[in-house]
Formats: sequence, structure tokens, C-alpha cells
Amino acid sequence: MIVNPVALELFARRGNLDLGGLRFLVVRYGLQFQLILPWRAGHVSIGIEADGDPLAIADRAAAVLPK
Repeated sequence: MIVNPVALELFARRGNLDLGGLRFLVVRYGLQFQLILPWRAGHVSIGIEADGDPLAIADRAAAVLPK
């Protein structure tokens, strides 16, 4: 509950300096990827199996989340 918002904030600050912002964050754990997307006043977190494609899923998830 604390780690994902803090990670998003840290990486968003870096991305906002000169890289055009932050679209999503992917963390690789031993058993899965964790996809974290900023959304409204919080975030959406999606667990993805180790053999999944987190970049493709990130694009699909961002496309279906209401703005």
C-alpha cells in the first residue's frame, strides 16, 4: 500500500524533469511482473505472469482506463 505510490512519485519526478513524464512503471519480482499505472488520484496495479508481456499489457490497460 505504501511502496507503489512512493515508487510512482519517485519515478514521476525523474520523468518530469526532462523525459516527458511517466506513463507506467514495471517491477520484476521473482514470480511476476507488477505493472503500476498512475490513474486519477491514485494508481492501478496489475500482476502479470513471468512469461507475460508487461509492455503490451501496459498499452492495453492505459487504453481502457477512463481518463
